[in-house]
Order: sequence, then C-alpha cells, then structure tokens
Amino acid sequence: VDWTVSAPEAGFLFPAFDDRCANLYETLYYTKNTAESHQELVDALFRQELPLPADTQRETFQNLLTETLGEDCSLDVVQSVQGQLVNLMREHKEEKNPEPLVLSKGALEQVLSSSGVEEEHREAFAQRFQEEFGANARLSPQNLVDKRKLEVRTPDVKIQVPPERGDLVETRIIDGVGYILIRAEGGVEVNGVPVRFTGEANRPQEDTV
Repeated sequence: VDWTVSAPEAGFLFPAFDDRCANLYETLYYTKNTAESHQELVDALFRQELPLPADTQRETFQNLLTETLGEDCSLDVVQSVQGQLVNLMREHKEEKNPEPLVLSKGALEQVLSSSGVEEEHREAFAQRFQEEFGANARLSPQNLVDKRKLEVRTPDVKIQVPPERGDLVETRIIDGVGYILIRAEGGVEVNGVPVRFTGEANRPQEDTV
C-alpha cells in the first residue's frame, strides 16, 4: 500500500510560540481549511468556542469600519486607527508583558474616539461589533491590522508604506478630482531608474530684454 504524506487536518501547539519564546497563556490551533474548524475536537480538548480565524477577523473589522464610519472613514482616520494599534503592539512587546494583548469593544471605541470619529459612528461601530464578535469579545490587534505596512489601493494602483510613515501619503480634491499625493523624500526611482522631477524650478530661465 502506498502512503501519501500531507498536511494534517487539525492540530494544536501548547504552549504557543510568540516572539521566539513560549507563551503559556495561549494555545496555537491549526486547521488545514479554515472553513472546517473541527469544533468537536476543540470541545473535547478545550471546552470552549473557537475565535474567528485571523483573516476573517481582519476582514470583518475592515467591513465594520466601512459600514459604520460613513464620512468619517477617511484616509486620516484609517491611518490613525492602524497607527494606534501598531503602537499598542510595539509597546506591549517592549514591556515584555507575558499576558497576551487583546482589545475589548470599549478599547476599540476609544481608539476610534482618539482618531476623531464622531460619537454617532462610534455607537454604530459598537453595535455592529457586538453582533459580529459578541459583547465580551477580546481581539488581538495583530489580527485586525497589518503592522508591517500601510496599503492604499485603487483599481489600478497599489501604494505601500511603513505604518510609521503614513504621513507621506495624503488625499486631496483638486479641480473636483480625487488624488493620492505622496511626498517624495530621498530620491525617486521608476523601474529601478532614478528620475528627476520636472517643473518650474528645473526650467531654464529665459533672458529678458
């Protein structure tokens, strides 16, 4: 009989492994297909409900922001939300706190408040959060945002910058048309070729008579 070795359908690692060290407060649970969580195995081993998969948490969080913030859902607000969550993760790592970093509904409301979101929209977010995750849900910020990059995307263009340099990107309406502006610092390359800016400053001065 020929045997074929393939990835396991489900498994777990205890203690979990975070930042190159053991995490006694968490267990890493694996499923080959996130659509099949094998809740019966979780019930037998851990006797509790599984949280949503990380990618589903992020997608749901993004949808909640889109649905509930309305006109408050600007580039500045989204940048601020990501920046605050990334800062929380960095501070938690620097403090070497053994407890896992998780955020409640109230903590996320505070993040939105600090980002300038109106109370009406914060209340709408809280309501939808409770419907999607549960009133007592605690979410890891690393499941909600990408701590490595800020991505701005249109149907034809994708821009990526480190979260801490989100100040380089802004949106502006010019003559009724929306633009994404990037402040250029330290030179610009196109397809690996350094390019220069053309404009009034680079035009030769004409002699006057």
